[in-house]
Amino acid sequence: MKTKDQYFTELEGCLRDLPQVEREELMEYQREYADEAGLEDYDQLTGHFGTPRELADRLYQELDARRAQAASSPEDSINDAVKQLLKSVFSWTDSSRQAEPGAPDGQERTLPAFHNVNVKTQSADIRFEEGEGFAVRYLLPDGEEPDWLEVTNDTLFFTTRGNGRRSTSSRVEIHLGGKSLNWTGTRHEVVVVLPRDTELQQVDLTTASGDVSLENRSCTRLQLHSASGDIRLQQLTCPALSLATVSGDVTLAGLHGEKISVTTTSGDLDCRDTEAKEARFRTVSGDVDCGAALDTLQLNTVSGDCIVSGPVAVSIGCTTVSGDVRAAAQNADVTASTISGDIRCNGMEVRRRLHLPGTGCRLEVKTTSGDIDILTQ
Repeated sequence: MKTKDQYFTELEGCLRDLPQVEREELMEYQREYADEAGLEDYDQLTGHFGTPRELADRLYQELDARRAQAASSPEDSINDAVKQLLKSVFSWTDSSRQAEPGAPDGQERTLPAFHNVNVKTQSADIRFEEGEGFAVRYLLPDGEEPDWLEVTNDTLFFTTRGNGRRSTSSRVEIHLGGKSLNWTGTRHEVVVVLPRDTELQQVDLTTASGDVSLENRSCTRLQLHSASGDIRLQQLTCPALSLATVSGDVTLAGLHGEKISVTTTSGDLDCRDTEAKEARFRTVSGDVDCGAALDTLQLNTVSGDCIVSGPVAVSIGCTTVSGDVRAAAQNADVTASTISGDIRCNGMEVRRRLHLPGTGCRLEVKTTSGDIDILTQ
């Protein structure tokens, strides 16, 4: 049986025409996604992503689409090639499972109790709200219909699929607790209702173009995947948090956790009033603005700009190719280097390399052509 390493070796060979930086970024992203999805061998990877050549072709398409989008109006919608890529990569439709027939849009379904949530949609939004019992309500557009709705092994499963009809705008929501939802206009939603005292454990959410919103909740583990939908998490307690999006923006506010991992392609990341032991943020062209209180922080971008303003106790590592870096860390022990960018430290210009001893956290910044601005006072 072929191994996981063989799959990625073949994939890297298929991507050999890419610049080294882009190739390494894509390979690292795909490996991390496979690890998080529990794909352990060649056959599992092929079943999820397709063959290495098929996945490489889609990645080439996504990169071409992103470059074309960057050259056009920023208001242009995400290229169809990107949507197709994420639709294939995330593989959210399981045609072997069917929701009960005849359930009209807007219907509420009472459910047995559950503590795990697995929701996968195409264009519907996802969010959580409180309720008196366990239930699901949904209102989907013409182009989307429920595929699987079931509670089994203490887990709610809800997936949607396309039905070939032209789709209008749509939303999916997961509501935890007592508020009723009014269906108005073209607002299309799926609502999962849970009592206030429900203790969530594993939460897995996947959407193509829908937004994801979760606030005032706690769970043991949260995994989110999105193509173009935005992700907004507020006042959330979660020891293990993993997010991945292509062009959707990510907003984190008031989070408490152990480990946070966020990966985006062109989406921006804004992290505020957040506490965690470890955070790792990776983007290709998206900007990162981090005002979190962390033990360690690792930032990696290709062309995105990075701003670090929150207190970090142990270490900050920031690596970018052409993005600029602005970092504030009181009394930090600083090491910075750039090939063709400029370095400023406490308002003073320095040469291409800088080492400033300090008693605070360790701050290491590396760029190729990006500028570096550091404040330690």
